Amino acid sequence: VFIGLRFDESLMDSEFLSAPEELSKRLDDELPRNIALVKRVTTDYRLKDNRCFAGWYLPVEIANYRDDALQSERGWVRQLSRFTTKLVAACKAEVEKPVAVSPFFTGHFNDIHGRSDLVAPDIMSKNYTEYLKGTGINIVMLQDNVGVSRIHADDVERYVRPYRLSVE
Repeated sequence: VFIGLRFDESLMDSEFLSAPEELSKRLDDELPRNIALVKRVTTDYRLKDNRCFAGWYLPVEIANYRDDALQSERGWVRQLSRFTTKLVAACKAEVEKPVAVSPFFTGHFNDIHGRSDLVAPDIMSKNYTEYLKGTGINIVMLQDNVGVSRIHADDVERYVRPYRLSVE
């Protein structure tokens, strides 16, 4: 069993990705809430001794959004990377188990064209490589938008393959 942590619904709104100061405030508010949750569930469910506990799941399900400040410490990619790094460290400090994350992307290429907030697969790969670098994440379960966009099974290879991440 993986234990999922929290990610405030307001952070799921992409408008904060282009508002670095607001994003920073919201992430600073979210981090202690998550760390408190890690400590509480570790105690309540005796995770240190629970053989069913396989790891932690971080619900940071950000999509293939553009980052105008990618080279800046203020950009959403680096802000979320710092947030994730601290949260992963807190999880592993309580119980040394794998930590998983499941980024989401819009797989239909037609959805990308004409949307200035979305990026192509090669740019998303670079963004997520930068996001994951040094975080301590052990498992990446890439969501493929198959259920939401009703991508037919025959089209999965065409829509999903370009989004494969090349993270070591």
